[in-house]
Amino acid sequence: MHKLLIVVINTIGVWLVLVVLLNGKNKRSNRLFSLMVLSMFGWVNFAFLARVVESSELSTIFLKIAWFVTPIFFLLILYFAVDIFAMRPRLGALLKFNSIMCLTLSLVTGFTDLVIHNRVLINDSLAIQYGKLMFPFLIGVFIIILSTIYVVLRGFKSEMSIEERKGITWYVVGLLVFYIANFVFNISLPIFFGATQYYYFGDYSTIILTFVIAYSIIRYEFLGVNVLVSTFLISTIGMFLILDITLLSDSIEERLVKIFIFFMFLIVAVLLIRNILTTISQKERLQQLAQEQKDIIDVMGHEIRTPLTAIVQELNIHKKLTLPKKEDWMAGKVSPEQTQEYLELIFESLETMDKASVTAVSLVKSMLETARLDKNRFELNYSKFDVIPVVRDSVEIMSKTIAPDECKVEFVEPEFEKFEIEADKTRISEAVSALVSNSIKYRDQDKSQPWVKVLVKKVGNNCQITVKDNGIGIAKEDISKLGRKFMRLDSRATGNLKRPGGTGLGLYVVKGIMKHHGGKLIIESEGHGKGSSFTINFPTSRNDAKDIKKNPEN
Repeated sequence: MHKLLIVVINTIGVWLVLVVLLNGKNKRSNRLFSLMVLSMFGWVNFAFLARVVESSELSTIFLKIAWFVTPIFFLLILYFAVDIFAMRPRLGALLKFNSIMCLTLSLVTGFTDLVIHNRVLINDSLAIQYGKLMFPFLIGVFIIILSTIYVVLRGFKSEMSIEERKGITWYVVGLLVFYIANFVFNISLPIFFGATQYYYFGDYSTIILTFVIAYSIIRYEFLGVNVLVSTFLISTIGMFLILDITLLSDSIEERLVKIFIFFMFLIVAVLLIRNILTTISQKERLQQLAQEQKDIIDVMGHEIRTPLTAIVQELNIHKKLTLPKKEDWMAGKVSPEQTQEYLELIFESLETMDKASVTAVSLVKSMLETARLDKNRFELNYSKFDVIPVVRDSVEIMSKTIAPDECKVEFVEPEFEKFEIEADKTRISEAVSALVSNSIKYRDQDKSQPWVKVLVKKVGNNCQITVKDNGIGIAKEDISKLGRKFMRLDSRATGNLKRPGGTGLGLYVVKGIMKHHGGKLIIESEGHGKGSSFTINFPTSRNDAKDIKKNPEN
């Protein structure tokens, strides 16, 4: 029975590792998950070997190896939780502390008798004669577990899709069952009550964790894993091969031959699945490029054709209804007042044409910036400058694009008079202008006084520029979608916004500017009708920006 459970745990674990590594999109999380499963193999298998060997000395060695791996396994669970909730930059000190403690626990356990002194048998059941540091070892592991629970509780408060939340929920449920089983069967019963015959239940609780993760992957694409039919079949064949090696082999020679066949199968399987995934990736990329080309044509066609059509229609109307005939001009029948009226109409048409040209220039500029970002040709010209007048000037320029009674645009003067930073002056101005323009476009026209406010703050070693408005707002589930190329949310749900225009590239470019500055774009809103806040946060020095871009996790 024990052998069968070990085989089931190992086969499911191998299947999970193959599926995750070959199909997963988040490579770092997938590697952490694979290391976590491999460390679980070390713990469970060496604990099993310690129970089945007859030699007390060899059994003790196996126990020490199993317990050496145990803190590492729990630490990898912590790192994995931090990674799937994207909390690594905020928890650097916590991870460092747990890592040092884990290394200390593992070394003391594996190379001394201070945690495990010897193996003993009580009623034919394995028991352990513990060393002096047994309780400090348990306290250390318990601290790692508490750290993981803390990360999970904090992580569940973050924004994520329903499918992502369901997938992570199943993983967390399996993790909690695993923790409880270990506390009961590996700690409480054997240490405090001397009941060693149930010890293996704690080790085998890993089968629940692996089953739950497998279900979460298949059902909810946990870890971004889309299980292809080919991968599923190949991984399943691999599971049956392991079962054949472990349960159906009659001799060592036969087992060695089957192991060789299994490794050859793995090599062929990896090459085959990689080829399939490459083909699928290329197909998806071609579809994406085709859609982007279509979007570019649609956007450019609409943004340029609409104002030009309005100009032509207006001029035709003026020509038919207001312009006098040539003979009337020649005969002097047109009064000065009529001439003034005709000139005013011509100037109005010219103003419309000027707006159209500005739109066209802005469109072309956005397209060029997007192309530079996509092809990694986006360059920054760093210089030291006072950011306050730069932001103030950008806001003043944008405020002149709309009448004050339609939307009040203002720069909130900071308490400090000067704020010198090192960045690309033109790009920062461009980002501020784009955010203000976005807030103006999406103002709530049903409100008596739409407004846009711009603030500058010092936050540690960072510069933070926030553009706030009382506009139409954004649904919380849509915030994560913003910043993608050609993404403009449908705001008709509010019932009070005419089509705002635009290319859907503004926030994409701002996000790119921040990425190259080692900063980020933060978008916040309480929902429809409750306004929005767009914040760019970036380092005030070029060296800090370089460090962040080299080590984005930190």
